Parts: sequence; structure tokens; C-alpha cells
Amino acid sequence: MSFLFPDGTYWGVASWVSRGFFADAKEFLLEAPALADDVMFCIEADVDTIDLRAADQEALIQLLALVDRVLAVNRIAGPGGFRDPEACDVYLKLLEELRRTLTSLVTKT
Repeated sequence: MSFLFPDGTYWGVASWVSRGFFADAKEFLLEAPALADDVMFCIEADVDTIDLRAADQEALIQLLALVDRVLAVNRIAGPGGFRDPEACDVYLKLLEELRRTLTSLVTKT
């Protein structure tokens, strides 16, 4: 799992993907204060889900910005940033799905 959203949708992925996202996003948490505690909790407790069903629009916008940052960093790093280089394409594809979901949620209001 990874994120539960206000409209009942979720971004459900293998734990290596969500944990990878949390680890990559850690560098940018100052830009996403609404999510910082939740992301750090997931990293420290080794869990892979954040419940955003009650999140406000600002938290979703901050998450979208985090996704954009993580995508950009991983596109630059490419497959060399992964233990298994083939995982890079899977990771980027799943983050793009998360980005589309968030874009849809953010533009609904």
C-alpha cells in the first residue's frame, strides 16, 4: 500500500516502491510540512502507508510537489541509482501513476 486518498482512491504498490518514495522524499520534507511527520514515521517505523483520507487540499498539493521532486531526481539518476537497474522504469511508472491521481484530486476543487 502507500497512500489512501479523500475520494476513496488509493495508490497501492509494493512496499519497496512506497518505502523508496519515502526515502527519496525525505530530502525535500521542508517543502512539505503537512506530510513531514507522516513520512518520517513511515521511515522510522518501517511502514508503507499514509492515510490521507482526511487530508486538506494543501497536503495534497504538497504531496504532488514531493512526487514531482522525486521523479525529477530519479530521472536524472536513472537506472544507476537502483540496486536492480530494471526497477528504475517500474518505480518511475508507478510514481507517474501517483502523480496522475494527485493531479486529478487537486484539480477537482
